[in-house]
Amino acid sequence: MPTPFVPRATPSVTSTGFVTLALLVAALAVVVAIFAEVLLCFPLDRALYLGAGALIALPWLLGWLVDGRRERIRSGTSCLVALVTLTALHLVPWSSRKPFLQDLRRVQPGMTLTQVEEIMAGYRRGSGVRTDEGPLFLSDAVIYRHSDEARFNRDWGIVRFERDRVVSVEFSAD
Repeated sequence: MPTPFVPRATPSVTSTGFVTLALLVAALAVVVAIFAEVLLCFPLDRALYLGAGALIALPWLLGWLVDGRRERIRSGTSCLVALVTLTALHLVPWSSRKPFLQDLRRVQPGMTLTQVEEIMAGYRRGSGVRTDEGPLFLSDAVIYRHSDEARFNRDWGIVRFERDRVVSVEFSAD
């Protein structure tokens, strides 16, 4: 007597594609974040981390609904590792530039010099550049620096004032 055909529970092509997509997005997001944060010392914005987290989680969640248990555990573990890595990359100040930029972003148009000084109190004031006439300065702005190290000594946070109020804030990278 022939053995009856019994279908096996296997992940569908679509759900396997979602898992693969989640793993590829996770790997790419981690590589980009490591390159920017650690190697270039250029901190990424919080919104980029949240977007990367959503791109990692969405395909994984969709695959979770259809895949078998083993595939869910494998993809879930990979996505969790990627999300934890991205969170660590975002939270750890890999260089003095990261906290400096976070504080500089807190300076808003309309603030007074006193308010700006409270925020930027822990940083060097002035360009750090000497000319024949003395230190370089801007008449309508205050320049803040976070480091005298060679690779960061020209990282300037430039806060421009008009009538004793902030009108613009910009960052000039070394």
